Amino acid sequence: MLIVSMISGVSALVFYDDIRFSVIGIAFIYPVIKIYKRDIVRKRKMRILTEFRYGLNFLATGVLAGLSVEKALVESYRNLRELFGQEALMTREMSYMINRISINEPVEKVVKDFAGRTGIREIGEFADVFEIGKRSGANMSKIMKSTSDIIMEKIQLKEEILTMTSSKRFEAQIMKIMPFAIILYMRWGTDNYFEKLYHNLAGNIVMSIAVIGFLLSCLWLDKIVENASETI
Repeated sequence: MLIVSMISGVSALVFYDDIRFSVIGIAFIYPVIKIYKRDIVRKRKMRILTEFRYGLNFLATGVLAGLSVEKALVESYRNLRELFGQEALMTREMSYMINRISINEPVEKVVKDFAGRTGIREIGEFADVFEIGKRSGANMSKIMKSTSDIIMEKIQLKEEILTMTSSKRFEAQIMKIMPFAIILYMRWGTDNYFEKLYHNLAGNIVMSIAVIGFLLSCLWLDKIVENASETI
């Protein structure tokens, strides 16, 4: 909230040369916070998905080596703890799942609940296949191998796409700053260049149109980057 208020105050000074217009920025606090939270959730999901890729590989390797799913899960947890640390998202999730399995909860139910908490499509797909294989008494080593190969390939593809679009996301952030930089440069570098746009009705209308156009451009940029980051 404090950061948003500061941005509103700076925007009011840049576009209107009047701090009173920062009150208008209050109307944008909720959507800005919503976008900020969505970005945090997206980064958190990508982080847990990356860690899940390693955990799934450890799990499939353990099952192929002849361990039961429950024991393979414990081994996968130990490997993840060594790789990412005790406080990593996937490490904590695996610790929670192992504790539930230790009190005789069905492993397929535990995995299904984990997929539901994350809300990640790839983990949900694995949980569905795992549940069907476990309940049908199918060859779990073969299922784990084929399923993990497919899902890990999809996760790796998503990581590669996000890496390729990282520069575009950075460019989008720079483009959002540029209007402020240009206006400040023109105000400080050229005396009275924007004088007629401040402290009068016509100027406020022109600047309001500019602000609206700027906000729409920011939303458009975010949408373009988001679409570019989507994977199959």
